[in-house]
Amino acid sequence: MKKTGTAYLLWLPSLIGVGGIQRFYLGKIGTGLIWLFTAGLLGIGSLYDLITLPSQVNTINAISRGNSRNISSADELAKLAKLKKSGDITEAEYETKKKQ
Repeated sequence: MKKTGTAYLLWLPSLIGVGGIQRFYLGKIGTGLIWLFTAGLLGIGSLYDLITLPSQVNTINAISRGNSRNISSADELAKLAKLKKSGDITEAEYETKKKQ
């Protein structure tokens, strides 16, 4: 279970140009690397995360709860496709989770 407070604590280095640590914490490796190498998309991505971290954490936790309840593969794929469409996860993250 991920915590919003921890995600915000890991977001703080974004203030000095080291962005993306919070995304690694949430399992978003692809965008974490992009944020890391581009200083949080020149601060724009870090600002986005500042505003949306609670919903990102809730989404990740909902996916984790779904996995622990052994929901059907079709339901899981539908949820992942919705997350990809909304931009909460990248295509690479979608493919990785789809393979799991």
